[in-house]
Amino acid sequence: LPILAHDHRFLAKGGASGFAVLRRLPVEAELTPPSDYRLSIMFMASSPRGQQVLDYRTEEVAIELAAGRIGVDLTVEESGELAQLGETLAITRGELEAVDVLHLSCHGLNEPQPMLAMETERGAADLVTAAQLWGQARGQGLRLGLISACHTAEGATADPSANYAAQLVEYGLPAAVAWGGAVLDREATTFAEALYGSLSKGAPLTEAYIQARNRLADDGDYQDWHLPRLLLADNAGGRLCRGRSRSRRHINPNAFAERAYLGHNRQVPIATFEEFVGRRRELQRAIMALREGQGVLLHGPGHLGKSSLAGRLTRRFADHHHVVVYGQVTANQVLRAIETAYQHRDMTAAVEQIASTTAPGMGHLRDGLQQLLSVAEAIGKPMLLVLDDFEQLLDDSDDTVQLHHIKAMAVEMVAGILAAFGAHGGESRLVITSRYDFEAAGHQQDDTASLARIQLAPFDQHDHERQLARLLQVWQQQRQSLTAGQRDLLRQALLLASGNPGLLRKLTDFVRTDEAGAPALLQEVKAYLDEGRRPTDSRVGDYLETLAIDRMLDRLSRVENVLLSLSKGIELPVPVEVMQSIAQDELGAEDRAAANCHRLLSFGLWDAHADLCDPQIAACAINALAEPRVKALAEVEQMELDKSLLPLLEQAWIEQSSPAACDLMLLQIAVRVGELPGVVSRAESGLRLALHRSEFALGHDLGEAILPHVTKPSYNLLRIAGELAMRAGEFNTQSAISAKLSWKPLSRATR
Repeated sequence: LPILAHDHRFLAKGGASGFAVLRRLPVEAELTPPSDYRLSIMFMASSPRGQQVLDYRTEEVAIELAAGRIGVDLTVEESGELAQLGETLAITRGELEAVDVLHLSCHGLNEPQPMLAMETERGAADLVTAAQLWGQARGQGLRLGLISACHTAEGATADPSANYAAQLVEYGLPAAVAWGGAVLDREATTFAEALYGSLSKGAPLTEAYIQARNRLADDGDYQDWHLPRLLLADNAGGRLCRGRSRSRRHINPNAFAERAYLGHNRQVPIATFEEFVGRRRELQRAIMALREGQGVLLHGPGHLGKSSLAGRLTRRFADHHHVVVYGQVTANQVLRAIETAYQHRDMTAAVEQIASTTAPGMGHLRDGLQQLLSVAEAIGKPMLLVLDDFEQLLDDSDDTVQLHHIKAMAVEMVAGILAAFGAHGGESRLVITSRYDFEAAGHQQDDTASLARIQLAPFDQHDHERQLARLLQVWQQQRQSLTAGQRDLLRQALLLASGNPGLLRKLTDFVRTDEAGAPALLQEVKAYLDEGRRPTDSRVGDYLETLAIDRMLDRLSRVENVLLSLSKGIELPVPVEVMQSIAQDELGAEDRAAANCHRLLSFGLWDAHADLCDPQIAACAINALAEPRVKALAEVEQMELDKSLLPLLEQAWIEQSSPAACDLMLLQIAVRVGELPGVVSRAESGLRLALHRSEFALGHDLGEAILPHVTKPSYNLLRIAGELAMRAGEFNTQSAISAKLSWKPLSRATR
């Protein structure tokens, strides 16, 4: 029915008729009149490990911006888990009094029965039926469910009418929008953006649905414009809101505007629930390790959100008592923090007994803490001990060989804590946040080996955009409006923050509070990134000093300095094993190669990534804020190392599975060293990416160097090279390429 046609035209496509097929089910749902507040949306995306990764972050940002100046009250549940969705729905409804729309972005399947692929707390697939989802959503006052997943309006073979969306409506959801087939990321995002844009302005649901579907139909790139389906209860389909910009969050502004803190002493500020973005995989790895009985070390450069992630862990372990100690503490301070957190006579008595002992050695503290952990379990509240900002307990020596060591004054205390939790067989757990990885020197047994080490990487552009959208939302809640000039400055700040969420927050605060002075400050940040010049403005200069980049550079060995400088010329994460091979075979590191790479990662000079071809392989890339302070290699040395690097990367980045970005990077290295025959098969993929990125001069230069080595260049390769030459203003090259072409229609793949 959606593709009924007359006189060579689809009835539903274009025109003013507004033709649409709506499925009404003979069920009643509890309906409420249009809201006097702006649209409120709960968004959750699920992307289980091992499945195709969805671009849900672009979808989230599009939803945030869909309503324009009216805005939406968007709440995001980051976990991808059904149970957490139910909890957040209940909390959010309590704070906002209503949630209008539940938006789920995930994979869907309809065989053997309709299900959504959500996530377990460890990131594996959790196949959720409509009944299970409704069990979490029932009673939350939802008025619409947008199920942004394939096949969710398409029934199983055994019962074609029993699709996921229809089941939700039959259970009591007033209305559902879903997809009657497979849907691409871009289609799902465009449809959702158009739907919420209309709904937020007060359009009836039926009309908003038609407008969103027509938005797809009017764009020739969307061939599946007819697949969105709207299913309604008998009396549903009207307006969800009246098109007003008043936010529900002003009902209880303190719940959203107050700072959040790690622990109860309000000493460590962290991202609020609304501000927190990303870190899904790191959170899942930490939860997995804690559930399996390990302690967790969260480490990485300053201001990446380690304490905020620890705060999310405390939320997930709500059945534990949270004991947080910060910085350079003593054993007695740890004991008193435990006593204060529990406020229980049995725990107080145990602490007093341990603290009164006059021989506070490692063994004594270990035994005493084990006793406290047993008391905690007996009380019925196991302990989650968080040692935050642990780097204050680490040495700052000029050692060019080892990782950081624990300061002498803290060795006994830390060894006792690690040993107590390592030997404990109950549910109590240990979490440490530190800028640097470390090892325990001075004891026969290194209990740090039992920690699950999780290094935080900088945000990518998507997560930075999400963070900025959340900050803007918080400002709106505080009734703070932005000028056009401030919005332009925020876009600049987004690019300059270099993946560091703390720096983005700081720059956006400058833009918000000092619009006149912000341009000069942002220019200083740009000069630092481009040339390594230290900012003279102390507001940002002092911030960069806290990262201690130069201090870490001073601790590097010769091999580590060369590895770091080599990575300066590589734009992508490189498998750590490749850099170890360079260290061992070219730089004479021998058995120290792995340790050299570990130190660069531990110091935060290299960021930890998953390899682009195989996410199970560890990769590294130079930290964007450290790069300006790293010296480039001499031209001869760079050339020799690039020659060694090229075959290693060709082997690591297998052509059949390598992303176009890897192909483009290999082309650049091959052209630099003049060894082109091995990469010619990657030319079309790499040059197409250069064209897509508008890197016309780069693409032209690469194409000009590579084409002479291609025996039979494909039509598409020639067309792409010609396009790059034209866009780069190299018309002679374009004419020469055009002469080799016979006319053919440009293939769809080159668009």
